[in-house]
Amino acid sequence: EAMRERIAHAHSEASQHREQLDRHEVRKRQESERLRSEQQRVEDVLQSERQERLRLEGVRLKLEQELQSALNMVKDSNRQVESTTSMIKLQEVSMRMRLESEVAESRRAVALLRAEFAT
Repeated sequence: EAMRERIAHAHSEASQHREQLDRHEVRKRQESERLRSEQQRVEDVLQSERQERLRLEGVRLKLEQELQSALNMVKDSNRQVESTTSMIKLQEVSMRMRLESEVAESRRAVALLRAEFAT
C-alpha cells in the first residue's frame, strides 16, 4: 500500500512537473513568436525608412538638377543682356559719331553759304 501511494505520488509529481514543463514550453513559444513578430515589425520599419531615404534622395537630386538648369538659364540670360547692352552702346557711339559728323558738315555748309552770300 505504501508503495502504491509513493508510486501514485511520484506519478502525480511527474504529472505536475510535466504540466509545468508544458506551460514553460508554451510561454517559450509565445515569447519566441512575440520576438519574431517584433523583429519583423522592426525590419519593416527599417525597410520603409530605407525606401523613404531613397525617395528623398531622388527628390533632392531632381531639385539639384532643376536648380542647376535654372541657374544656367539665368547665366545665359545675363550673357545675352550683356551682349545686347554692348551692342546698344556700340550703336550709340556710332550714331553719336555720325550725328557729330553730320552737324559738322552742316556747319561747314552754312559757313560756306554765309560766305557766298556775304560777297
